[in-house]
Amino acid sequence: MKNIELKVQVKDFSDVVPILKRIAARPAGLISQKDTYFNCPGGRMKIREINNRRYELIYYRRPDVQGSKISNYQIIKMDKKMVSELKKIFRKLWGEKAVIIKKRRPWLLGKTRIHLDQVKGLGNYIELETVFNNGDHRKATVEHRHIISVLRLRGNKKIKESYSDL
Repeated sequence: MKNIELKVQVKDFSDVVPILKRIAARPAGLISQKDTYFNCPGGRMKIREINNRRYELIYYRRPDVQGSKISNYQIIKMDKKMVSELKKIFRKLWGEKAVIIKKRRPWLLGKTRIHLDQVKGLGNYIELETVFNNGDHRKATVEHRHIISVLRLRGNKKIKESYSDL
């Protein structure tokens, strides 16, 4: 799967939430996430624990550049008993890089997921992920740029790295 991704640092979400409501973005709840990253060569590998009820193995590759970038990713759903065993294996293989704990308030608009992230020890971030297939990259780019403009994110500090690198 692919998406166009942008992450910016913000002071808080007070300016963006009214805009999200005005443009008819749909709130998708509050998520508690724990991401355990491993020192995986050739990309990034993490085990995500969502609300202590859902579990995913996520592998992705994307360039570390400021601004919007294309991310290629794969997600495998897991059950809880697999989490500790895979963590043990990955720690032996590559070592653990970081554990990131965040509260995420996702909003949905078109093919874009707008994440309002409060990351423990790092601060507040807005992350856009506009999903696309090979055939609709241009359409996704237009949507992605439009949302950046409407949310007035151009002036915010753009983050090129993963949370695990910060």
